[in-house]
Amino acid sequence: MPKFDRVIKELELREMEYRVDVTLTSGVVLPLITEGFAILEKPDYRKEQRIKAEGFRVRAIPEGRLTDDEITAFVDSIDWKSQRFGEEI
Repeated sequence: MPKFDRVIKELELREMEYRVDVTLTSGVVLPLITEGFAILEKPDYRKEQRIKAEGFRVRAIPEGRLTDDEITAFVDSIDWKSQRFGEEI
């Protein structure tokens, strides 16, 4: 299964809302957006700068093969509900 699909599956498991193929006013098409983050399939500096200018935080799925743990860690980095903020749960 492609990395992008694995990220979407992880978002669904966490019941996070997301949208795919969102077009911004600048004309940039975002492959995936969730929780105020624009998620790119691969790093693209120019596209990242245009997206940030529209007020989104940007994350790019790392290149190369990713294990399930790495996919989970990537989604953890955008899932604010999973972050502890120094509090004990």
